[in-house]
Amino acid sequence: MAAKRHKEAQRGARLICAFLCLFSAEFAFAASYEELIFDAQRYGNTPEKREAKRVAREELFARGPDALREVMQRVHLENVMIGVLAQEMVEQMDPEKTAPVLLEFVEAANARTRRVAVFFLGLHETPEHAERVLPLLDDEEAAGAAMRTLGKWKVKKAVPLIVPFLSSEREVRRIAAVNALCDIGDPSVIPQLQPLLKDEFFTVREVTRRALNALE
Repeated sequence: MAAKRHKEAQRGARLICAFLCLFSAEFAFAASYEELIFDAQRYGNTPEKREAKRVAREELFARGPDALREVMQRVHLENVMIGVLAQEMVEQMDPEKTAPVLLEFVEAANARTRRVAVFFLGLHETPEHAERVLPLLDDEEAAGAAMRTLGKWKVKKAVPLIVPFLSSEREVRRIAAVNALCDIGDPSVIPQLQPLLKDEFFTVREVTRRALNALE
């Protein structure tokens, strides 16, 4: 008798699971971006929420660049999980499709959006877009991300524009500049890097030491 009840319970659980999967898939197909992004980034602390999260993420990825655009329109919000979702989409999608979307946001009114868009561009080798990123070296809020991306792309044209940041009052900017110049790999900047071996901050001295070892 107990075995029979156990089998019936298992059968019922399978039916419920199948229903949830079917319902979730149909819901995702008709769901708005607001609903999908909410489910995709929230914490799944129940089986139903975890299933909704899985289905929402699959649907967003399936919708491609249009979905990435919708997520990027929300990366300025104080919600770190939206940024994580956007980064995962950029990393896993075709860069030929994601780059045009990200470029739409490099001149966004919101500083965080500009910074994130430029940073994400550097996740793939798309240096053909360097001309769109170079102007952001003059953007106080996005200059650090711009240096990183231009460094990853090894854009030599950026070298004379990055060198002045070695004298920045901000420690993080000096570090970003050193790392970018190291990534670009132009040994002509060695004389400009050497004074930073005496920088007041250990972090600056250390990245400079590594950069000089790589360039010499």
